[in-house]
Amino acid sequence: MLAESGAKVILGARRADRLEAIAADIRKNKGEADLQVIDVSKREDLTSFAVYSGTKFAVRAISEGLRQEAGDKIRVTIISPGAVESELAETISNPDVKKRIQDYRKMAIPAEAIAMAYAIGQPSNVDVNEILIRPTAQPN
Repeated sequence: MLAESGAKVILGARRADRLEAIAADIRKNKGEADLQVIDVSKREDLTSFAVYSGTKFAVRAISEGLRQEAGDKIRVTIISPGAVESELAETISNPDVKKRIQDYRKMAIPAEAIAMAYAIGQPSNVDVNEILIRPTAQPN
């Protein structure tokens, strides 16, 4: 959606074959922006997800540090979606964890609901630091 609206986009993913576009930066005539997508599902219950959750906390800390160090040169936004339609469950081998992910999938919202375009579309002097988006049925 960002690329369709004229933004230049760099994408990273767990599986390179799933990437749709690679370009020079994220820009849309409103200054540079850095978007980090960090899921929200493991903010409270860390059972079976300690290392996974630790990586999410690390990205959050690095992003906040980048925001403070960059000042007005770059806007830094963390987008934390809850349960979103994805193929994540198919990539998990632990049966208990896979079942928990499949249960969350029942309430998942479409990826289009995530507010990246909102964060990027703000004037260059507005930094949307964090957006938390969950399905209304998601308990944590």
